[in-house]
Amino acid sequence: MKSNQELYNERLNRLKKTLALEKTDRTPVILMMDGFCAKHMGVKMSEFCKSIKISNKVIWIL
Repeated sequence: MKSNQELYNERLNRLKKTLALEKTDRTPVILMMDGFCAKHMGVKMSEFCKSIKISNKVIWIL
């Protein structure tokens, strides 16, 4: 079993290779749904980013 540091390094290297458009063993996935959630729920992005309570409420309602 790999240590936390080994897993971190493996995933960081995978991300760096992907950003450099090099071949990797798999494509890293980073979910960036905050903008979608805020717009979909009618919340200003500025409010979404300012308040953890608001952002959690918006995301967990979806």
